[in-house]
Amino acid sequence: MNARIMFLTMGLAALAGNALAQEASAPGTAPTKQAARSAIKARLAVSFGSTSYVAKKSLEAVVGTASQSTYGIAGEIGLWKGLFVGGAISRGESLTGERVFISGGTTYKLGIPVTIDFKPIDAYVGWRLAAGRVNPFVAVGMSKVRYEERADFAATGDDTSESASGLLLHAGVDVTVWRWIQIGGEVRHRRVNGVLGAGGVSAEFGEDGIGGFTLAGRLTIGR
Repeated sequence: MNARIMFLTMGLAALAGNALAQEASAPGTAPTKQAARSAIKARLAVSFGSTSYVAKKSLEAVVGTASQSTYGIAGEIGLWKGLFVGGAISRGESLTGERVFISGGTTYKLGIPVTIDFKPIDAYVGWRLAAGRVNPFVAVGMSKVRYEERADFAATGDDTSESASGLLLHAGVDVTVWRWIQIGGEVRHRRVNGVLGAGGVSAEFGEDGIGGFTLAGRLTIGR
């Protein structure tokens, strides 16, 4: 929640600064180079989509699917020409299933309810190409993903709440529909390993990644 408020505050503050800079060079007053330079390029985006995780076999065995609906909020600040930095947080619906035991290639359900959550936080630097109303962008950075696994009647040490960091690749396009409002799409690839694979179902399948691919639509406000 604190991270979400931080990104929202950052985006709103930047947009407010941009508005003040434009007001200073409103019609009737001669715009100056200093006023133009003071205009802050900032964007605040919300996204809704789906994430497919690389630990496909492990998740399908436990919760029946390796994908989930996700949503996120991102803030971006322009630095120079098309160069920008950004940060984002994403969340999704909890995945629910039951603990399983694998023996001889056969999966046995144990009847113990389990809930799994993925909680990524992204930081990145990228380049945006201004091509009229259409603005494609690419970015690279780091993603920190918290993996949480909780089960009813869990003994001490059975539940998991661990984080790992890894590479983030991010790309998309925004299309201006009215002044500062854009709609578009994005893809994120998170390559994060090191939490799974030490034991249990993930060790049986040789899967240690908690990253994946996210495809989402986005609504953006800003320049």
